[in-house]
Amino acid sequence: MLYTYREIDHPIQHLQNQISYYFERLFDLEPNPYDIELVLRPEFIEFIDSSNKFKNYLEGIAVSYVALPDDEKDLVKQAYAHHSNIEQLCNNTAVTVVKYAEVVNEAFRELLKEFLTWLWEGYDKLPQALRDEYGDLQDHFSAFKKQQKGKVCPFCGIQGLKPPTDRKRRNAYDHYIPKATYPFVSINFKNLFPACHECNSDEKSSYDTPYRNGVRQKILFPFDTTYTIDNLTIYIDPKEVFDAASLSTLLSSINWDIAFSIEAGTMDIYDAWDDIFKIKTRYKEYIIDYEDTWVRDFVLGKYREDVMEDGLTFDRYKFKLINGSKKSMFDDDKAILRLIYFNFVFSIADIEDKLKKVLGV
Repeated sequence: MLYTYREIDHPIQHLQNQISYYFERLFDLEPNPYDIELVLRPEFIEFIDSSNKFKNYLEGIAVSYVALPDDEKDLVKQAYAHHSNIEQLCNNTAVTVVKYAEVVNEAFRELLKEFLTWLWEGYDKLPQALRDEYGDLQDHFSAFKKQQKGKVCPFCGIQGLKPPTDRKRRNAYDHYIPKATYPFVSINFKNLFPACHECNSDEKSSYDTPYRNGVRQKILFPFDTTYTIDNLTIYIDPKEVFDAASLSTLLSSINWDIAFSIEAGTMDIYDAWDDIFKIKTRYKEYIIDYEDTWVRDFVLGKYREDVMEDGLTFDRYKFKLINGSKKSMFDDDKAILRLIYFNFVFSIADIEDKLKKVLGV
């Protein structure tokens, strides 16, 4: 990630608290016969009173759970306990995750999945009293967006995120741990992050983030307050000798890759980031697509303007391009790509002489 998100406190998060209370009471008491007053707080009973569908889900899950054999109950409780702590699930590969498919009782499994999916996908149709109390997703998005350090999608930096607004217009939320695969994560706002369409739908899609090729992997927790991209260098790695005479088509005519290197630590979270969101592939595709534009408008255009017309030194001109891209990469879509590209261009031997030649100086 380019940057991690900042957590906010918003009323909508209390829905997760109410559902957690329900499951914890169900696990502790196993009420038989079912009694809604034993598993829900009084105010939540009022919020959902108008929805027979909501109440029927809760009763059906409770009755089915109580009838499960002890080993299946233990598996469900383990899934709840481990999946409730998204940060630990991301950081600690020793933490066991439980997929829906591992729950043997098909009727209970399907009912649980249907209910937890419905809570998210059908939120706008939940009882009005509940939504009046907790607010809606657009309100959460706008409040969330106002508190973030960047305006681009932090999962790629290629696309901008939508602005805060009162209109029904927001980025989709990515379920970082996929809700279709794992129970108890669908309305946990430590697992829900606005992402651009490319990251959420085109690239990540249904990627099983806790695993890579069947092996548990460490992934960056998107609320990690200690993370900085400054530890990571992303660069262009040529695989063959290139001719820098034609700058505008330099990278479309040779074999090269995007590569990562780090100052300290291990590559695990960066490799996972690349694998989940196809970062290296996407960065390469965009750089090739934009190379002629960046050469024309920045490399040559700014050289003509800053050096030839305004008398800046070559080093100052180079610094402005590189540092300007670095400073704006959280707010300006594709700035991270320009930074990578400019670092490559200015690593070319005798680049100033080549610029002068292209410009006929």
